[in-house]
Amino acid sequence: MNILLSNIRNVITIRLKQTYRLLYQIGIIRLIVLSTLYIVAMRYVYLITGQIHFSGYYISGTWLLIISYIHLKRSDRIFLQINLTYESFVICIEYVLLSIPLIICLLLNRQWILIVCMILGIIFISPIKIIWKSQTKTLNTRMQKYIPFDMYEWKAGVRNCFYPILFCWIIGFCLASFVVGVPIAIFIIGFLIFGFYTTNESLPMLLSYEKGTNSLIIYKIKQHTLIFSILIFPLVGIFMIFHSNLWYIPVIEYVLFLFIHIYSIILKYAFYSHDNSAVNPIFLMMGLFIGLIPLTAPVLWVFSIYLFHKAQVNLSPYLNDYN
Repeated sequence: MNILLSNIRNVITIRLKQTYRLLYQIGIIRLIVLSTLYIVAMRYVYLITGQIHFSGYYISGTWLLIISYIHLKRSDRIFLQINLTYESFVICIEYVLLSIPLIICLLLNRQWILIVCMILGIIFISPIKIIWKSQTKTLNTRMQKYIPFDMYEWKAGVRNCFYPILFCWIIGFCLASFVVGVPIAIFIIGFLIFGFYTTNESLPMLLSYEKGTNSLIIYKIKQHTLIFSILIFPLVGIFMIFHSNLWYIPVIEYVLFLFIHIYSIILKYAFYSHDNSAVNPIFLMMGLFIGLIPLTAPVLWVFSIYLFHKAQVNLSPYLNDYN
């Protein structure tokens, strides 16, 4: 028991120090703005989980999906396995602490079943070990030839997620006669594509565009919108054929994920550094969670507008020759 408590205390201390360094780099003004927007978003979550039927299930399921994504993407798993005796339990505690704001909202609205489901879901996710991560296989398909050569995020992402995306797309298309078929497919595909922008490109790749700050960011957004639309529009179209009265469901999904993806692009360049390859995971997950809720999505748009200016300032030293 003493070893377990010591492991938990050490990991929490490390996370608190990492969070402090992150918040220190953000600056007091930006921190106040982001904290205010985050509080507003959580207020919306509290209101809709208490007033709108089934919204709690949607939000809780989305959050568990985000936790699963974090678990699959975390790069410190080997470090924890080596240094911690009860590694899975410590990871479970981390995810519970990360979920406290949502759990508090559910607790205040007396959503006892959802709270139990959330905790059970976290307990189920935590011990999962990702064996396939150690396998470094390169997948090249004909489909990648149609992706613009300078959209390397898409090329790398499709290389890693080609079969899951293809499987979801085909299943969604074939099950379009069912109301949930296409929406679930779009949700999973949008979620997978969100992971394309979690890594910074090298400085030579950034300079290879030979564009100024505004031109580069807008170009990235336009290209992403085009490719994402080509991928999703057939699913939206066939859904409308079978369920014309519910046409707005896949359209809203498409719009929400498009803005989430645009946010992730802007976020990447707002904190871009050629010395650091990883994009801030806290801001990524916060943007994903806020953006997936229609009532809080406008908060993400405010985030994006604010971060766009920061991206302009951050990229100027790198792209000054092209401005």
